[in-house]
Amino acid sequence: MLELTNVGRLLSQQPNLGRLLETILTTSQKLLNADGATLYRLRNDQFLTFSLLRNTSLAVFMGGEGQEPIALPDIALTLDGQANHKSVVSHAALTKKTVNIEDAYHASDFDFSQTKLFDKKTGFRTQSVLAIPILNHQEQVIAVMQFINTMADGVIQSFSPAQQNIAEALASQAGIAIQNRLLIDQLSQDLAKEMNEATQYINSLLPSPIDGAVATSWQYIPSSGLGGDAFGYHWIDDEHFAIYLLDVCGHGVGSALMSVSAMNVLRAQSLKSVDFLRPASVLHALNNIFLMERHHNKFFTLWYGVYNKNKHQLRYSSAGHPPAYLLSGESLAKISLTSLHTPNIAIGYMQDFEFEEVTLPLNQFAKLYVFSDGVFEIEKSNGDMLSLAEFYQHMQQFNDPTAMQSAQILRSMETLKNNDEPFEDDYSFLEVMLRK
Repeated sequence: MLELTNVGRLLSQQPNLGRLLETILTTSQKLLNADGATLYRLRNDQFLTFSLLRNTSLAVFMGGEGQEPIALPDIALTLDGQANHKSVVSHAALTKKTVNIEDAYHASDFDFSQTKLFDKKTGFRTQSVLAIPILNHQEQVIAVMQFINTMADGVIQSFSPAQQNIAEALASQAGIAIQNRLLIDQLSQDLAKEMNEATQYINSLLPSPIDGAVATSWQYIPSSGLGGDAFGYHWIDDEHFAIYLLDVCGHGVGSALMSVSAMNVLRAQSLKSVDFLRPASVLHALNNIFLMERHHNKFFTLWYGVYNKNKHQLRYSSAGHPPAYLLSGESLAKISLTSLHTPNIAIGYMQDFEFEEVTLPLNQFAKLYVFSDGVFEIEKSNGDMLSLAEFYQHMQQFNDPTAMQSAQILRSMETLKNNDEPFEDDYSFLEVMLRK
């Protein structure tokens, strides 16, 4: 038999409320050696609802995982405007006191008519009854346990004072465990709601696709946790168009906050003494603002480019980020894929680092792919991780600089994955067509 001192530890190990309630009832039934056990939960402060029902001799197990649901009416705490003290369990709930009955058939204070009908149909004999209220830390009733027919050597006995003390101690521990689980579940729900709101806010920062001298398309699939990917683009002036994608290390609120902060700086062009037409100048300023030692050792990678519409040229710089790919050619018959990368460290690693940038004249046809590592860091069917070199080869097949292919590329990457699970990291893929 389980020791009472171990019950608290046993209850604390149950992370699921339903399984916790089952553990409470079955453990109590075993310690009391009761033939029958029922757990009722308080609903709307007005009703006791059947949650679990167990009867060993009748082999009845209802409620709980994998068991038949309980189709029995609730027990009202009030009848015709008066407190319902005729039911044993409602009386226990209303008085917050244990009810210990030696023989239900001789108990004149309570209505056992339905119990007697049940006994007549099943051949059962309800005799000893013990009903114990379960209270939370505010001394409010949250549930009631009822036990039927404690047994000794196969003979029905009355619940002894010692057994009642055990049951009340169990109810006390159960109240703490249930309340803690309810609080944890509520906190989890609140946190999930806040995380969802944060995700929606980050999604609201993503730009709408555009068309014209510059056309854009993108695919963004956040991972299961709040991630650190973000991207954007905007016209700096009538001639210059900025393109950027960043990836903060890790996941969670901290990464998301840094991502949003960096994005807002880029969108608002709020850095003083920074030439936003010069990618190296932008990266230098961001690096000094978001130094790791000032931001809980978090850093981010970034690809930043500026397209000059009049000169049809691209100036870019990358900070520890995967290279962007440029699909270009003077004719549709001569199209090639070029990797655009600069040998710079990630943002936040070292103060006053001098970032390099590259100015690249563009061909007649030019389309840019900018992406995060979550796009290609996937497990293949053979169990190996796809390498950047393999991804580059994979991208060779998407060789039409006049068509938007981001959705097609996403489907191809989903096909390459070893499973149907979501991408492990944020999938951020930006496609930009630069028309001459």
